[in-house]
Amino acid sequence: MSTLSKGRFGEELAGPLANVVVARQKSPSERGFIFLLGQVKKLFDLGAGDDIYQFIASALQEFLNAGVVLANAYNEVKNTLDVRGVAGLGSYTEKILHMIGSNPAEISTLVSEACRQGLSAGRLTILADGVYELANHTMPLIVCRNLEELLGIRFVYAMGLTWHEKLLGSVAFLNREEIRDPAVVETFLNYAALAIRQRMEKES
Repeated sequence: MSTLSKGRFGEELAGPLANVVVARQKSPSERGFIFLLGQVKKLFDLGAGDDIYQFIASALQEFLNAGVVLANAYNEVKNTLDVRGVAGLGSYTEKILHMIGSNPAEISTLVSEACRQGLSAGRLTILADGVYELANHTMPLIVCRNLEELLGIRFVYAMGLTWHEKLLGSVAFLNREEIRDPAVVETFLNYAALAIRQRMEKES
């Protein structure tokens, strides 16, 4: 079991947050190295028509095999994180649509300055209040708890996709178990941020 150290994003997200930062192991596992060698290359080989956010979500969900992964793009104009990639919902999509009243792939969440600072830390963080905190406290608590029960969620993580402290997006993990190879996940997300930045520069 990973050792956790306490940390905070701040108190701007509709109440106090009680987050903990995941302490990383000294080096990735052998399986993690293999994942990075293969998936980072694929990440940078994606074509202009390929959905980079869906690739990020699918690659990490396959590696972790422990729940749902959401990859979000940051909308600078609206100051929102918009879900662009979802992996791991399987046959639960319709049930979740009924529970939350919207398609999980179409959710947008406003970003406070405190949230921005937390996501820019470059580290995986466990959200102590789970899905309720991930949803910025905009969904009823009972709905969030029912969603966690439906999917067997025990741990909710988040990490920003940043480039030179500029927020480009984020990735959230709704997991049945702890992330046991956090160094691999963080390394992959750092490469993902670089790939997103390069794509943005090409498109501008």
